[in-house]
Amino acid sequence: MGEAVSRLGHPGDGASARLRDGSALRRIVRGRRAGRLHRARRSRADLFSEDQQPDHRQRIDGEQPDRPDDPGDRLSGRRVTRALPETVAAALRDSDARLVLTGAGGWLGLATLELLAETLGPSFTSRVVAFGSARRTLRLRDGTAIDQRPLEEIVALRPQATLVLHTAFLTKDKVAGMSEQAYVAANRRISDTMFGALDAIGADGLFLASSGAAGFADDPAAAPDLRLYGRLKRDDEERAAVWAAERSGTAAIARIFSLTGPYINKPHNYALASFLLDALAGRPIEVRAATRVVRSYAAIRDLVALSLSLLLRRADAITRFETGGVPMEMGEIAAAVSVVTGGPGFVRAPLGEGEDNIYAGDDRQWHSLLAGEGLAPTPFAEQLRETADYLAALDRVRPEPGVGASRSRTQVNHA
Repeated sequence: MGEAVSRLGHPGDGASARLRDGSALRRIVRGRRAGRLHRARRSRADLFSEDQQPDHRQRIDGEQPDRPDDPGDRLSGRRVTRALPETVAAALRDSDARLVLTGAGGWLGLATLELLAETLGPSFTSRVVAFGSARRTLRLRDGTAIDQRPLEEIVALRPQATLVLHTAFLTKDKVAGMSEQAYVAANRRISDTMFGALDAIGADGLFLASSGAAGFADDPAAAPDLRLYGRLKRDDEERAAVWAAERSGTAAIARIFSLTGPYINKPHNYALASFLLDALAGRPIEVRAATRVVRSYAAIRDLVALSLSLLLRRADAITRFETGGVPMEMGEIAAAVSVVTGGPGFVRAPLGEGEDNIYAGDDRQWHSLLAGEGLAPTPFAEQLRETADYLAALDRVRPEPGVGASRSRTQVNHA
């Protein structure tokens, strides 16, 4: 999950659902024909819903050693925050819990490490233990380094109060040649290793990064690989709930739909990242899907903050939730990207009679849980700036002659 496979709906293994032909994920909304979205630009005010106002999270200023002249920072006009909200950060600093992160080298894993490093400062490497598929050194944007250990070594940790953040999962794009049987066996080994170590290492809190795909596990209209992926994720959800109930632990079980934020890997596999790359490179965004494609986005920082707050506060024994965000059609998303980046605009193909393709979490529950922890969701415009800042710093934003149209086709096939 944290380190790769087929982008089917999760962030550590893929924060967005992958659509090759516009039909891989289907939440069917019948009897609804969408109107045509024309080439347009939206005002900045339109990027906020009525109940989403910019929050006042702590801003991090000062020099970043590895980014002295970051083009992304010039885009937003200021440094974007790399910190957890202060209430969560203070609770984490006051806690003596060890933090064990699996899937540390993936998108969600690296973004989580950056938030923890910013929050914990000098105690980061002594309080955080990172695990992944192999031994290596992980480096964050500011130069902070942490050693990643092989997951099978997790059981050797000495027992002490521990919060486990489990984002590891084998994603299909990394093992395209695997049989279904081998794929299932590999992921079950990951799950068995992690769940088998919880009691031995003294875990009393568990964050499980599941996927919106779990809701498609029994859906006959969903693609077979999505159903398989969803079943494996759902199995992990149930194991987490059973562990929390039997051990008097705390479990935060998140069905992740679409995420935004730094460390996105394989950005061309995601509609939002592809839109941002085109806009940053001076190419118009072209949305070619002939039906309504709707997604909702949540900031990784909000997901990590909420999950840590639930675990640190030892709220309910088991909290199941979906990442939210205001559901938006791809044309709306392209318009928002154009406004935030100052890009050349977008074109939305006419909409036909096909079924709506909707992959969005429960935004009402998401808002309610955040509010219950004293948190506010990051407005979508700010999410776009944070993600654009990261992408702009990568060597992937150079205009490439002759590929604009091809890239646009790819963009509407991935969401």
